[in-house]
Amino acid sequence: MQRRRNRNANVSTSAMSREERKMVAALTIKLPVASQHGNAKSNVWQYFGQLCNENGLVLDNERYYCTLCLDEVKKSPSDKQHISSVQNYKVTTSSGNLVTHLAVKHQLEDVKDEAINRVTNYFRAHASATPCNSSHELNREFSLWCCRDLLPFTFVEKDGFRDFMARNFPAVSLPCSNTLAGESLLDIFLTTKSLIKKYVQPLKSVCVMFDGWTDRYKCKPYVAVRIAFIKNWEFKVLTLSCRPLSSHTGEALAEHVRSVLTEFFPSLRNMMLTTCHDGASNMKKASILLRSEEYQHCVAHCLHLLLSSDGISRVPELVALFEKCKKIVSVLHFKGMLIDDEVMSSADRAMLDRMAAKIADTQELLELDEQFSITDDEIEGSGSSSELEATEHRHQTVKNSCPTRWNSILTMISSIIDLKTEVDGALKRSGNLTLCLRNDELDLLEDVKCFLKPFEDLTELVSTTGLTLSLVPLMKIRVKKLCAPNGTDDAALKTLKTLVLNSVNNRLQETETCSVVQILNPNTKLLRTKSAALDLLKPIVNRLKERQLIADSLNDYSADQNNSLNSVSASSDDATITANSCDVMGKRRRLHMELLNEMTAAGVDSTQVSK
Repeated sequence: MQRRRNRNANVSTSAMSREERKMVAALTIKLPVASQHGNAKSNVWQYFGQLCNENGLVLDNERYYCTLCLDEVKKSPSDKQHISSVQNYKVTTSSGNLVTHLAVKHQLEDVKDEAINRVTNYFRAHASATPCNSSHELNREFSLWCCRDLLPFTFVEKDGFRDFMARNFPAVSLPCSNTLAGESLLDIFLTTKSLIKKYVQPLKSVCVMFDGWTDRYKCKPYVAVRIAFIKNWEFKVLTLSCRPLSSHTGEALAEHVRSVLTEFFPSLRNMMLTTCHDGASNMKKASILLRSEEYQHCVAHCLHLLLSSDGISRVPELVALFEKCKKIVSVLHFKGMLIDDEVMSSADRAMLDRMAAKIADTQELLELDEQFSITDDEIEGSGSSSELEATEHRHQTVKNSCPTRWNSILTMISSIIDLKTEVDGALKRSGNLTLCLRNDELDLLEDVKCFLKPFEDLTELVSTTGLTLSLVPLMKIRVKKLCAPNGTDDAALKTLKTLVLNSVNNRLQETETCSVVQILNPNTKLLRTKSAALDLLKPIVNRLKERQLIADSLNDYSADQNNSLNSVSASSDDATITANSCDVMGKRRRLHMELLNEMTAAGVDSTQVSK
């Protein structure tokens, strides 16, 4: 076919001409075909066949083409039609590869219950799981191993691992990395996906969480979709998808999220959806197009905006100081040997000081021994009173900040403060005297670090897979307490505290959903009175009953409130006693209990926090 010759070199045009697009639109696939490798009973022959033109002439006798891919090309806009994207295989190709394409590209899956049971058994106790009986099962076990521990599939080809297996398990035949990353991984993916489909099938309402970002390796834009729900009175979070998406507009995001949800919930239109994401306009528009009942701004993202956008960016002194810190990190980025040398010098000085102090103490003891003799019984009875000093994490390298990474400014400040002596020496040795931090700048960094550290703890607390919305009123109290004025604060820090305090109510909004979650959370439900909780829940429960989303679950609330009053109070007391024990409770649990204790001790009702 004659190609167009008159083309403007400065204008981007489609790779196909108008005549070629007409030819593609007339292409068809002849179904069914006779399989040449003995698997004529496979379901794949409903979707693969020989490519024909509008007159029924077979254009390629050596390959089979996917009819679903061809349909997608025909439906695509003219500037995005790519005939090369139609998947095709040689006629001698195994039907398993065709099944893989249908499952990955078109979500046509056919997984047996036996495969689901094998994957389920792997995640159970090893005592109940049966060992592998074939190399096929062993390959799946290796793939699961890589997935659970985030190992590269190439680890089975490393010389060390192969030598270890040959010496200790010579009868085991090791697979190649392509086997694990191909067929084995696909089996695990399809099996796990089928298991998740069965698990979420009874759900009638979910909270959809989605976010987009671009990776720094191949610069591909990705979108991840997660769902949160309550099943059997347990809060669950599942990741459904993480796929590339070329456009992140509101319409494209909504269509992508809807297609992902449809794979797991065929009756999506009858479900109640709520959404959680950041405050970008495209995200909000996607929630509107998805017909979300309510959208919740990510609490951790709200904390990040509260500090960065509402606070730090509006204080010129802090902006200039942090820019200077960034320049320091950039200058020393390729001078790591200078930092290491300065660290060793600091360690040498510290060791010499300890040795000098030890020599002085020993000399003093010898002089005292000459004046006052000590008996052997006194020496045997005296015990060592030395105690282990608590050591905190100390940065070994300087870190830079990132505008979109939570608490990255605190990380940068902490690394520079931990290495302030080494950084100062490295800057002087490299000829960057103007970047050396003054004493007043170091003091301001210390104050800002102390102010930002509790916000890092709050971010970690709300980043867990739990009922974090119930903590919003408690977090308000903590933030307002942190922003209380202090006479010793620097002027820049006072301005930062004022800005954060003025914006906390706008960023951390207590919606109706937050109040409901606070009542449903056993740790926070007693912060509201029984009558206030019932007044809030009754109209909500009635609305949900009308939509047949819940049964009569409010009838037992009053009895449950009375029965759990003493038990919850006792558990709260026990938790308060052990809140300072690092061995008993984790950092997040302790912070949660500290917030609860502050609120109950102050006698503040959650409805009065905003005031």
